[in-house]
Amino acid sequence: MGLLVLGLMVVVGAVVYRTSGSDSKGSVPYQIGALKIPSGGEVISAVAADNLVTLTYRIGSTVSIRVFDGKTGDVVREIPVVAE
Repeated sequence: MGLLVLGLMVVVGAVVYRTSGSDSKGSVPYQIGALKIPSGGEVISAVAADNLVTLTYRIGSTVSIRVFDGKTGDVVREIPVVAE
C-alpha cells in the first residue's frame, strides 16, 4: 500500500513539475488531481509526455499499462503485458 501511495505521489509530482511552465498561450496541459488503478495495484513506473500520463502497474503477477488523458484523467487505453 505504501508503494502505491509513493507511486501516485511521484506521478502527481511529475504532473506538477510539467505544468509549472506554461506554453506561449498560457494554458496548462496537465490538470489531473489523481489517477485510478485497481485496488491492490502496485505502481511500477509513470511517465508524463504529450498531454498523456502512462502508468505501469502490477496486481499479483499481472502487469498492465494504463494511458490517461492529461487534462481529464480519463483512461485512454489499457494494455495488458503478456508473456510470449
